[in-house]
Amino acid sequence: MKDETKTKEQLISELAELRQRTAELEASEAVHRQTADDLRSQREFSEGLIASMMDGFSVLDANGIHINVNSALCEMTGFSRDELIGVGPPHPYWPPEEYDKINATFQKTLGHEFEEFELIFMRRNGERFPVILSPSEVKDEHGNTISYLATIKDISELKQTEEELKKSRNRLEEKVYERTVELGRINEQLRKEITERKQAEELFRTLSESSPVGIYIVQDGKFQFVNSQFQRYTGYSENELLGMESLQLVIPEDRNVVKRNAMNMLKGERSSPYEYKIANKRGEVRWILETVASVQYGGRQATLGNYMDITERKQTEEALRQSEERYRTILEEMEDGYYEVDLA
Repeated sequence: MKDETKTKEQLISELAELRQRTAELEASEAVHRQTADDLRSQREFSEGLIASMMDGFSVLDANGIHINVNSALCEMTGFSRDELIGVGPPHPYWPPEEYDKINATFQKTLGHEFEEFELIFMRRNGERFPVILSPSEVKDEHGNTISYLATIKDISELKQTEEELKKSRNRLEEKVYERTVELGRINEQLRKEITERKQAEELFRTLSESSPVGIYIVQDGKFQFVNSQFQRYTGYSENELLGMESLQLVIPEDRNVVKRNAMNMLKGERSSPYEYKIANKRGEVRWILETVASVQYGGRQATLGNYMDITERKQTEEALRQSEERYRTILEEMEDGYYEVDLA
């Protein structure tokens, strides 16, 4: 009877233990199911993110063979997914003449040297186009590299814009140089011819009225002569300008600089034109490029000024600067891409 009771107790204990183990297995299975669901959700999210990327995306194994590519890369290069998956270097979009350079960057990536590379790729139709390649690596929880990824950004439009900006800047520099040379030529001509009083004044008036630059004469700090172009630049009439203090047109914060530059040029200590800002009659701030020379006017010492409105040039230079800054910012803020390599 005692043995029979003991056996029942053992059976009860074993049954309880079995139930506990069953509950633990069910709990573990539930955790595994949840983990699998989480992994599947993460994978679907990653795949959706990659598919929606506007830049090309490529995944390579340790031998440089495509494991995965997104549709943006296919559209960019003209090669289909089937034509790229399973294909190793040289890849179809590598131009033969660029093999060495592109392969060198690939070897740097495999050697864990990560930086952005500007390269030339090739479309299916043979067209070459510039790209920015941004590689990276993926590591496991132990810090070991398990894959490489990369994004490929087509910068054809950016390069075209940069080239147009460069050409525009060169044209602007040539135009400024030509106008500066012209300004110097006119100034020299006027300086020589104005030495003879009445005759020089008549010649001066004739030349100044046909001059493409503004011309003025200041004596005792006030305008004594202004040509038509100078009147157009300032917006004031001849009657309004004659007798006006010359510095009245200059914005207050530029007046000391203008006086210093003019004095240095009159002393022969400066030969290049100087720039400053004025406020015209309408209250608009305009950029001016100016040279001055000492002359005789009415038998007395005076200052001859040549005066050119360079506001449009300044605005163009600022637009060029902002454009270059904007594209530089785009490149710096471009999302990092990845090369994925399964090292297992």
